[in-house]
Amino acid sequence: MSNNGDAPAWPPVIARARAPWPLRARDALLTLLAWFVLLWVLRDALLTLLAGISPETAARTADWLEHRLSPLLGHLVPVAPSAFWLELSDFLVVAALFVAWLAVWGWLNRKQLQRQPPAAGASDHASPAALPPHEQFAAAGLDQQAPLWQQTRRLHVEFDDAGRVLQAHDDDAPRV
Repeated sequence: MSNNGDAPAWPPVIARARAPWPLRARDALLTLLAWFVLLWVLRDALLTLLAGISPETAARTADWLEHRLSPLLGHLVPVAPSAFWLELSDFLVVAALFVAWLAVWGWLNRKQLQRQPPAAGASDHASPAALPPHEQFAAAGLDQQAPLWQQTRRLHVEFDDAGRVLQAHDDDAPRV
């Protein structure tokens, strides 16, 4: 919860000690499974990246993986380094242009990006203090009906176009 007690803290944080162990075990298992799936999907790209850096290491890694995981991965052939860098050069240029554009945009908008959000509950226009219920009823000219309205569970209120109360009745009571 937050300091002022009326709004929950965001983002909600569940302390590790308060999470039940099956929940933590499930999260750990799903995280490991997600990483395994990601590595499996990117296996050829990772071997190609490794081949671009060191062809000998890529060949040894492909042989090791193929020997141990051949039913799952199939035959792995690393790409030659020259082909790797030739294919990758276009993507590197696009990435460099994107980074340059993002850096320039960030520099030009640094004032806006450095602004801090207002504190919770703070605003330029202070709201008036809430009236106690009896004063609210008196201001609306309904002070004689206050006890009935405060004790009812469901109240049906009808308003006119100006926002004044026309009539109100307890939904459980018969209408008159």
